[in-house]
Amino acid sequence: MNIFKAIVLFIFTGIFVQTIQAEIPKDLIKKILKATAALETYKVNYARQFKYPNEADTVSELYQSSISRTDVDMYVGWHQISYSRSKTPRSIAAANNQEIARLNYKENLYYAQNYKDNPAKFISNLTTYLYQPFLYNKTELEAFSVSSETSDAYILSKTDTTKDQKQRVTLLTKTTLTIAKKTFMPVKETVVSIRNGRTQFAAYELLSYQILPNTSYTQILSQSDSFLKVIKSAPSGDSVKSTRKDLYKKLKVGDTMTAFKAKGMDSAALTIDAAKDSIIILDFFYTTCAPCIAAIPELNKVHEQFKNTGVSVIGINPFNTDWDHLPNFISDHSVAYQVLKTEKQVVYDYGVTGYPRLIVIKNGIIVKIYYGFAKGMDAELTKLINSIK
Repeated sequence: MNIFKAIVLFIFTGIFVQTIQAEIPKDLIKKILKATAALETYKVNYARQFKYPNEADTVSELYQSSISRTDVDMYVGWHQISYSRSKTPRSIAAANNQEIARLNYKENLYYAQNYKDNPAKFISNLTTYLYQPFLYNKTELEAFSVSSETSDAYILSKTDTTKDQKQRVTLLTKTTLTIAKKTFMPVKETVVSIRNGRTQFAAYELLSYQILPNTSYTQILSQSDSFLKVIKSAPSGDSVKSTRKDLYKKLKVGDTMTAFKAKGMDSAALTIDAAKDSIIILDFFYTTCAPCIAAIPELNKVHEQFKNTGVSVIGINPFNTDWDHLPNFISDHSVAYQVLKTEKQVVYDYGVTGYPRLIVIKNGIIVKIYYGFAKGMDAELTKLINSIK
């Protein structure tokens, strides 16, 4: 049994062990709220480990986040994640209350455009997402109890259950929160959820934080502009929502595929067109797209099953700002099929306005278009391929 499994088993077992817990003191709640309230303007680093029920490995990430604020209610946030395997930054986000830029990534960090008209809601969401593991309001904290205490910290915990109509427990979640006595900051959080005998685990640890002073409007506007330039150059599903919608062709089943030029990972030039008796599955993706990543294992299965039968799965990445990340991305996610780099014109020619977009082509004719990803895609594609071969 490895260390992670031992930890999860220990926490899992602890959920069902009756322990004597004390109600969380009201003055402790006040001190925690006062400590975290200062994080409207901050710079923070924290680590996260998590394991989803359907994934074999535990993933580790480092988060680097910051929020700056001026005396004229101008905010800007910056968020960057590094995966443990490659240490390559994979997501960033920047925002202010004049223009809100968005970048999709695994945790769905979104800043809705209408927040610009509601600064209070905007900064609340900005803070919550950038410093998400450790922020609790008064009502949420009151649900905890003091389970133990050390010389340096209070250990708070709570157990939540979800029941069906017959009052059977369908979801059991235990949350443990460590509060530092010196600063009253939440410094560790562990969440274990059990559904149908399957365990999902997430652990957070605060590495460092720094309260930032309010800066002048001119300074933060300049900072915000630079952030926005970076995020606008990053590959993003939102970036394709161009005001020039006329560029995107409205592709439909029965249309003839458009031949296009591409480059392989070795930068060799290629031309992609129809071959007789061939089936091509084009997978339009970008590296910070959660559904795109979720689709990879299932596309790998399709590739392995049909690779010697005239069926080709081809990953298409049309974002040149994304290309430097591709080698690490392919390695991190064990992409087994061919990945190609293409010009943005291919996105327009194939009408790709959302990701992932899977387009199935037989003998140069489009036979199916899949918008987004749903679990079971491998079975769906297998059934389709067998029906048209």
